[in-house]
Parts: sequence; C-alpha cells; structure tokens
Amino acid sequence: MLGCWLVIYLLKKDFRKMMLSVSVATMLFGFSEPLFVPEYWSPPSLFKLAEKTGFDIESFIFSFAIGGIVVVLYRLLYPVSEINIMATEKKRPWRRLHRIVLFLDTNLHNNKNNNYENTTCHRRF
Repeated sequence: MLGCWLVIYLLKKDFRKMMLSVSVATMLFGFSEPLFVPEYWSPPSLFKLAEKTGFDIESFIFSFAIGGIVVVLYRLLYPVSEINIMATEKKRPWRRLHRIVLFLDTNLHNNKNNNYENTTCHRRF
C-alpha cells in the first residue's frame, strides 16, 4: 500500500499537499489497534509489538497510505475540476433541508448506528 501511495505522490505533484495532510490525519487511526488485538484478531507483526503492546507499526503505515490514496483516487480515475461553492450559496435556507433529509435517510434505512454517514452529511453542506 505504501508503494502505491509513493508512486501517486511522486507522479502527481498537484495531489501532494492533499495526500500528505490526509495521510497524516488518517495515520492516527492506527491508535485504534488495541480495540481489535487480541480480542478480535491477532496478526503477526514486526517485533511482535501487537502481542506485547497492542500497537504495531503496520497499522500506522497502512492507515497513512490508505488515507492518502483514497483522498485522490476518484480524481485519478475521473479527472474533473473542483467547483467552489460561494459563501452566499452555502447559507441559503434550502441547504439546511439537505442536512435534515440526508440525516433522516441515513438513520431510517440503516438499523445500525452509522456515525460516519451522519458526520459526512453534516460536514458537506
């Protein structure tokens, strides 16, 4: 995964800043490893760190790489330009309706608590 990240980073100069910032942010998800090891699974790790401490280096590397790849993957596959929404457009009353509809849609169709979709709904509009 880190090899793919490095290839994209070196070849696409306009994605570098975005990839690096998102990669650093998603790398922090490596701290979630103690939630899964050893109760959920016990993967082999470098220096047997996962067994001894609950953390391993691979989780941080994987989280770093996957975050940077995912943030630019769509624009790699479908090159489109971004359109900025004007501040006046963001404050229109019907934009609030989008939040409500997306929130209700997410919660009514899922029987589980899906915080990711709810958070995305509130941050995008």
